[in-house]
Amino acid sequence: MKSETVNLAEALALALDWQQDEGVAIVHVLRSPESLGLDRSKRAVFADSARRAGDLPDGLDRAVTHAAVDALTKRRSRVYSLASSPEGGSVVGIEGGEVDIFVEVLPAIPQLIIVGAGHIAQPLAAIGNVLGFTVSVLDDRPRFANRERFPHADRIIVDDFVEGLRRIKVTRDSYVVLVTRGHTHDRACLEEVLNSEAAYIGMIGSKMRIRTVMRALRAAGYDASVLQQVYAPIGLDIAAQTPAEIAVAIAAEIVDVRRGGAAPHLALAERLGA
Repeated sequence: MKSETVNLAEALALALDWQQDEGVAIVHVLRSPESLGLDRSKRAVFADSARRAGDLPDGLDRAVTHAAVDALTKRRSRVYSLASSPEGGSVVGIEGGEVDIFVEVLPAIPQLIIVGAGHIAQPLAAIGNVLGFTVSVLDDRPRFANRERFPHADRIIVDDFVEGLRRIKVTRDSYVVLVTRGHTHDRACLEEVLNSEAAYIGMIGSKMRIRTVMRALRAAGYDASVLQQVYAPIGLDIAAQTPAEIAVAIAAEIVDVRRGGAAPHLALAERLGA
């Protein structure tokens, strides 16, 4: 690891900085023998991109790295018990090793990307802000995509839809909502994000509009299993009618996907032919 020491205050400052874009793990030493000379006041910090800071003995470097990567991948804080060795040590479980560490995971701040700045986008941006998402709104019309209409958005992009999407870093903590004004834009945007790491891709539209887009993408060579990852029709089945109600249904679906819920999705009903 990097030859430096990181105290708790420095670790927290680094974690908050790195967390803006990615998940972060802080390694705390819970128990260690005096022979290893570990300073329990020091920390190690890891980020999803392999950025790291902090210094631990060489005999534990590999084990600590393995534990931090494992916790980041699973997005779950937990205790790891480590055995030291000249090769960098190993993880032996949650107990039974020479050193016990606690890997505290701070997930990346989730990002809500709203493509299309119409009437549904307005309440959805406000709800996304309340839910703790970083909200980006994209539209090619400045009279729609502006601060007056979207006071709760963190970022407003006025650009061609596809070009604008390319300006946004889509990660596994991104939730993409396609609410453009036509299926031509829907298809172009969908193609842009289909192969991304996005945790969620939802597309608004009538059953006919959605089927038209999906048929075109199948004809273009996209596999059905890839297209079935798209939530379309978008939202939970709450019989929503007004723009605000539809925004609630979309936000609820995103929370359901993010938290692993089991609510009734309109997309699932469509796939089952309901």
